[in-house]
Amino acid sequence: MFALTDAFQGSIQGSNLVFQDRVRLSLESSFTGKDLLTVRLAASSTTRLQLPGFPNNAQGNQTFNLPAGNGNDIVLDWLAYEFPVGDLYVYLPAYSGRWWDFAPTLNPVIGGGTNGRKALSIFAQFNPVYTLGGGSGVGLNYNVGKQFTISAGYLAGDDTSGNPNPGNGLFNGEYNTLFQLAWLPGTNAGIALTYVHAYQPDGPLFDFGTGGAKIGTAPANAPFNGPVSSNSYGASGFFQFNPYVILNGFFGYTNARRTSGSGSADIWYYALGLGFPDLGKEGNLGGLVVGAEPYRGDTSPNDLSLHLEAFYKYQVTKNISITPGVIWITAPNQDAGNPDGIIGTVRTTFTF
Repeated sequence: MFALTDAFQGSIQGSNLVFQDRVRLSLESSFTGKDLLTVRLAASSTTRLQLPGFPNNAQGNQTFNLPAGNGNDIVLDWLAYEFPVGDLYVYLPAYSGRWWDFAPTLNPVIGGGTNGRKALSIFAQFNPVYTLGGGSGVGLNYNVGKQFTISAGYLAGDDTSGNPNPGNGLFNGEYNTLFQLAWLPGTNAGIALTYVHAYQPDGPLFDFGTGGAKIGTAPANAPFNGPVSSNSYGASGFFQFNPYVILNGFFGYTNARRTSGSGSADIWYYALGLGFPDLGKEGNLGGLVVGAEPYRGDTSPNDLSLHLEAFYKYQVTKNISITPGVIWITAPNQDAGNPDGIIGTVRTTFTF
């Protein structure tokens, strides 16, 4: 099976108009009919937004900003193998594994992936607790009856898991563990409680295990210099009122501590979203998101920095969609002295 996704973007960065592209090619194989081996290649010209506090401030980043621009050179983007064993689902990522690849994120309409077919921003996709870590390791899902799913996993950062030098590798470099209990009583509602323990020897906390900040303010991503250990707690849920209106929301808290010496930081994040499936015609999707990307609650300045987002995906054909939208960041990097950031985007996605 071949899946080709080509997303062209026109975004306003301050007074700059930019045109960016990302291309993904997924090669999927099965040995038994129930397992799946995925090798995904990617090429991109994208660059991250540079709001105040860059590079550790990653507010407003969109899903197509995930890879660093590589001049459209082809690189390995994801390599993973997954298979069921009875009621147990096993996920084995060798490169670029993410928690949302296997753990239910409870945002079924406007988020839950980075394929360019739902909300614009990373923040609108899922609870930021899932952005703490990523890379190589193992993930497990176990279904308890028909309503509960237990998820657990261990991932070591992509930059360290394959490095044999001291302080790196699968267990001595950046690593993260997850435990989650999800309750899905039906198709129209669900709640998930998530815990993540993370160790970050250097670099931002909310980095997907790749070494660069992907979401949140600079005080939240880099609360201290040097190694940081953190414990994070998240709650996510959704409720579908009818086929055309769905409410989702999440809340999270991270306590980060120096691993040598004293000092701790309290980091918060939360949002509410509304999704409108089939708005206007079948396949369309409208969405509204209001919340706060990860921010440090015990720093100065500490102005509330809000993320407001509105988008409308118009399904032109089965394979082509166009998504205009606006992201508004107030008091960027937790400082009301900074001018608000307004990002206008028109995303065109081709899927084959």
